[in-house]
Amino acid sequence: MSPATSRRPRSFARSLLLGSSLLAISSVGPRTAGAETDTASMLSALPAQSVDLVLLRPLGAVRLVAGALLWVPISLVHAVVDMNKAAVAQVGLSEKPDGVVVRETLDIFVVEPARYVFKRPLGEDLGGA
Repeated sequence: MSPATSRRPRSFARSLLLGSSLLAISSVGPRTAGAETDTASMLSALPAQSVDLVLLRPLGAVRLVAGALLWVPISLVHAVVDMNKAAVAQVGLSEKPDGVVVRETLDIFVVEPARYVFKRPLGEDLGGA
């Protein structure tokens, strides 16, 4: 392994850490009248925001993709079950089908992970922001 190749992962890690730190600092917002306390709170929230940006958001994105991939077959199974309920309901043996279960599974597998990744404030779950 050449020396240039061995330096590449460390250089990438430093760049990633620096970029996430700058993004976390810039996402805090404008300063107000109590600038000293705002600066102190910004600096205390910085590690939580960095961990959130570098670790938790990518893991949340993986959860979102996996949930979407799992939701498709689950919703198909529920659709078949609902069609069977509809066939039985025509004879008067059961209630009409509804899409409540499909909506609930969509919320669990897709909507919640999407909110976690894209709408949640940076560092919220780690005691930051």
